[in-house]
Amino acid sequence: MAWPSTDLSGTAVGHPTFLAGTVFGYLPMNVAFALVGSGLGKESLARTMMQLFAAMGVVNVLGWLLWKFTTKRKA
Repeated sequence: MAWPSTDLSGTAVGHPTFLAGTVFGYLPMNVAFALVGSGLGKESLARTMMQLFAAMGVVNVLGWLLWKFTTKRKA
């Protein structure tokens, strides 16, 4: 279950841990959204498509990494 930021305020999680988790949680998607936003204003369709595919690649790779590190390893 995911914990929204407001729910974590009532737990024993310290401020540095909370802020680090927030930064590392928001940063990957912000990179992908920035690639999408900057790609939409290009003069060339090829360049726009390249940046959109790069954004999708960022989202997919980060999603895979998150899945890999959060699933339990079977011995």
